[in-house]
Amino acid sequence: MMLEKERGSLSNLIWLMTFLLSSWTVMWSIIDMKIWIFRYFTMQSNFLVMLVAIMYYTMKESKPYFKTFSTITLFNIIVTGVVFHTMLSQFSGSFLVELQHTFVPIIYVIFYFVVLKEGIEVKKFWILLIYPMIYFVIFFIQGIFTNWYPYPFMDPTIQSEGSLAITILMMALAMALLALLLTYVKQILHRKNQMMTVSNDV
Repeated sequence: MMLEKERGSLSNLIWLMTFLLSSWTVMWSIIDMKIWIFRYFTMQSNFLVMLVAIMYYTMKESKPYFKTFSTITLFNIIVTGVVFHTMLSQFSGSFLVELQHTFVPIIYVIFYFVVLKEGIEVKKFWILLIYPMIYFVIFFIQGIFTNWYPYPFMDPTIQSEGSLAITILMMALAMALLALLLTYVKQILHRKNQMMTVSNDV
């Protein structure tokens, strides 16, 4: 594995903060709301962050699936933060909520772009859209039968069908652009790091 994991290094410090914040958030959330908390996209995203941190520390970064998994996690946790602060900020107030939607997303973005070496190819950006799409479809269908939706913007009883359709379309377009941007930025940074490594070896 990379030398960045040596004790006292900047990467090790960023990893430690990522692991501590995400694991603290997950444990606190489960204690506070039990296992039902996993119905929320927010909780699933924070749990994925904790898994990536564990996988990184246990030398799984070299596995072929790791860069895809870590990039999906990046996308999910950013969506979590952006959607909350733009559409659900009325639920803010507690420190746990800030951990879930602000602090963990920020530290994971830093961890992903500073510590992790590779992301997925830009042409595969669509992979990032699969998880939230499946989540939305599953909970929208179950909401039809149970009349319970995890988020207000998914609830057709709160807004008209037209407004709901517009909300879904706008979110889908925004997420597609975000996925494309994230994969592109990571590829640019990766190429730059490769060039710097080559120049240093010469």
